[in-house]
Amino acid sequence: MPRAYSVLAPALTPNSLLDLSIPIASGSNSKKNLSEASVVRHYDLKPFTRDEEEQALLGQIKRIAVSQGPVGDEDEQVVALADDTHRISLTSLPTPLFEEPDDDARELVIKYQYQVKPARKSDRWIGLEVLPNGILSSLSSGQINLHPLSHSGKTQTASILSPLACVRTIPTSGSTGPTQMAVAGKDVEISLWDMERTFAAGPKGVQNNGAKVSGDGKTKKRKKDQLEEGEIWRAKHLPNNHLSLQTPIDYLSLCVIPQTSSESTHGSTLIAAGTKSGHIRKYDTRQRKHVADWKVAREGGIVTLETGLNENELFFVDASSQFGSLDVRTGRTLYTYSKQTATAYDVLPLPSGGPVSSTGRGTERVGMLSLSSDATVRLHTVSAPPKEAKGNVPRGEILGMIGGVGIGKMAYVGTTDIPSEDNEEGREGSEEDGLSGDDEDGEENVWNDLEVVRGDEDESDGDDSESSEDEAEALKVKRKKTDGKAAPASAPKRGRR
Repeated sequence: MPRAYSVLAPALTPNSLLDLSIPIASGSNSKKNLSEASVVRHYDLKPFTRDEEEQALLGQIKRIAVSQGPVGDEDEQVVALADDTHRISLTSLPTPLFEEPDDDARELVIKYQYQVKPARKSDRWIGLEVLPNGILSSLSSGQINLHPLSHSGKTQTASILSPLACVRTIPTSGSTGPTQMAVAGKDVEISLWDMERTFAAGPKGVQNNGAKVSGDGKTKKRKKDQLEEGEIWRAKHLPNNHLSLQTPIDYLSLCVIPQTSSESTHGSTLIAAGTKSGHIRKYDTRQRKHVADWKVAREGGIVTLETGLNENELFFVDASSQFGSLDVRTGRTLYTYSKQTATAYDVLPLPSGGPVSSTGRGTERVGMLSLSSDATVRLHTVSAPPKEAKGNVPRGEILGMIGGVGIGKMAYVGTTDIPSEDNEEGREGSEEDGLSGDDEDGEENVWNDLEVVRGDEDESDGDDSESSEDEAEALKVKRKKTDGKAAPASAPKRGRR
């Protein structure tokens, strides 16, 4: 049976969630494009009940994270939601069905909920991930929280440098999950933190200005290049510019570059960061200085960075809505999406077994979704970087759009079976046959059952029944009697001289 991707996305309305089912195209034989064949299902969220008292409704969902399999004591995938009221809510995943659910299945129950107290009301979510040992959430004020998967545990809180713009965990192959995270922001240089030591330091380990707080409550000024408690690596400051002024530190985006088998080195991590000045800097944690610096933005800063599922593939988005693919070996822009008209703040690569483009090009596939500032999800084709660094690849394309989606972060769920088009056509055909009876044209019975409105028809339908002939004859006699009487009224009026 055909397959479809299931992706969770925020909704425009509060206390709700969208489930997007994007069918895998079957090539040029598909009669519908992807946007027409996609199904959007709306789910309401049932408020969490604590001590038999129902809590307030959730606000607008800003970030979504889904576990790729059962975690902890849960038997199913866990969905973590972060809304604009600074609450973390956990629910179970809706069954990704292609058909529309019943009314009673449109509501998701919130199983657990945690209220996060931000340092400032203007704090925004910059990270949300489902880990094997809990839910990792982070705010722009530098507050990092690790929430348990059930109320039997306790939330761990840590405070690091601020203001932050991005937090990413470093993927590991172990079953225990990530143990390190990379952070960056305004006046915050890229750094790696050990999560266990960071949470052990507590919420008052580092103040907003970077000063360290000792156990007796006294503030100690931080020395230059001195690492904080839990910090294990920090990038080196850039040299002063030609005016002998310090180069501003202002990162907007960050991602971890997966290493190939030939580049893999124990203890080394590759990081790419986008700046407000439109540069992408590549770091190798074996040294503090960046190993590459590329100016790629057409205008404004690099607002989004995301690694693709192909080797040496990096997607970037700048403030001028330029959306392109970059080769991390050389920093060369491979292609851009020319029809991109809005800034994409979320990029979600799809598995390599994705739907095939209907253009017929074997090198292209629908390998990515993006959620832009115009509340629209776009479906993109992806061309893998060439094996040789100087090779060329086909330009990426936008195959379809799904509008009416909220602004925030999406989450990939998996794939599901969908009914084939042949089955749908057969079912529609049988329904039409049921309406038409034994006639070849089903519309004849519909028109024959309608009553004749006197005076609106020019001639009789020629019914075989005796009553129909009498009505038609009476109508002709009536028209002969009134023939010519309405002519003067309909004659055109003469104009004045």
